[in-house]
Amino acid sequence: MHLIDSTTPQFSNSAGSQTIAASNNFPILVGWWMTTFLINLKENGVLEPHWHPNSAELSYRIRGRARMTIFPSNSDADSFTVNTFTVDLGEIVFVPQGFMHDIENIGNDDAKFIIAHSN
Repeated sequence: MHLIDSTTPQFSNSAGSQTIAASNNFPILVGWWMTTFLINLKENGVLEPHWHPNSAELSYRIRGRARMTIFPSNSDADSFTVNTFTVDLGEIVFVPQGFMHDIENIGNDDAKFIIAHSN
């Protein structure tokens, strides 16, 4: 069994780390259109605003306190407003494909998320 939590992060800086589980390091994913990330945000860390032009996202908070902001895509700007909210422990957040979003650690400890992408 290969555990994402015991895998060395592919990206790390003073704000936190990102560990990727994809077909190149998790062979069970070969042939599946799926990638999973373990995101660890240090105190005051931010996963800066970004979007995914080719996948939707499910974010699941497993530790700490965090806030997310989701911005509408250009085509949905009239029907979807900017939404900023606290993500509760154990809550899953859906981010539609193409929507800009960010995650901020608003607690005093690390905030940790498992994030899954459809592509």
